Amino acid sequence: GLRDFYRENKFKFASFDDLRKSFEKVSKKDLKIEFDQWIKHSGAPKLKLSNVEIKKEIEEFVLTALIEQVQQGKSYHLRIPVAVTMEGQDKAYQTVMKMDKKRLELTIRLPSRPLRLDVDPEFDIFRRLDRNEIPPALSQALGAKKILIILPSSADRDLLQAYQELAKVISDSGPDTVEVRLDKEIEKLSSDSAVAILGWENRFLKKALSALSEYEVAIDKNEIIIGKTRTLRKKHSVVLTGWNPENKDMAFVLIATDLDKALLGLGRKLPHYNKYSYLVFEGDEPENVLKGRWPVLDSPMTAFLPDKDGKISRVEMGRLSAREKMTSSQISEP
Repeated sequence: GLRDFYRENKFKFASFDDLRKSFEKVSKKDLKIEFDQWIKHSGAPKLKLSNVEIKKEIEEFVLTALIEQVQQGKSYHLRIPVAVTMEGQDKAYQTVMKMDKKRLELTIRLPSRPLRLDVDPEFDIFRRLDRNEIPPALSQALGAKKILIILPSSADRDLLQAYQELAKVISDSGPDTVEVRLDKEIEKLSSDSAVAILGWENRFLKKALSALSEYEVAIDKNEIIIGKTRTLRKKHSVVLTGWNPENKDMAFVLIATDLDKALLGLGRKLPHYNKYSYLVFEGDEPENVLKGRWPVLDSPMTAFLPDKDGKISRVEMGRLSAREKMTSSQISEP
């Protein structure tokens, strides 16, 4: 389609209608609905999964569910990828469901007991994501319109001064409204803003670590433990993000170190790591030695189903089919 569009419209003014005509010529399909909904309409679809059930029949299992488009306005025509993880099967069962109304009653017949259903598991559909489909990241905390920065009042003088300088860097980096307070001056985390908790000495450290416990984070006087990775706390700085326990629609970031000289470098470097959920830096420079994103734990597009004993477990998603790679010959001009 792109080749035909290029060939037919080279050195001419072209429109989306011309692009549609080329795609229709090659595919031999009427694509008016698809072009209209993605180009002429504002907004995006928002999906909801509910009523997931399984029924055992003689030689197979029947999985049923309801998928709804819950956005305002008319429905979109969608092709929705679905993956089902089955008992005793390494590879997930995959299919694509066509949806052209606000409600789709899904029925899938399977040879083995389904243990997990994932709708749009690889985020192929252009749609509005639920907050629980998005792991917390540095951008959601430091990029918020409003942020409360909490300084550790019990830190030693040099370290507290370095945290104050870091707070100024954060303040100048983009938030519309910034409040900087010592931890002894406030009773609880703000519920109407993002929060930056600075320092191992911060009295809100335990609250932050408690909110991060579901991500297998543990920190003591000697070690920083993130999942299966252990790092000595000495000579390291850590940056951890999570959801504000006072308001799960807001993010928080914990930034802590024993190295006051490292904080100036962190202030320069953090804007380059916006997409990450956690970071560990080494030394005064500081040098990044660990980075990553938290897993999505409670996606509303995933449903876990009971096993033969009626027990529901958070099983890992089955292996998905490898995607076909686009080669240079597929995208180059003929």
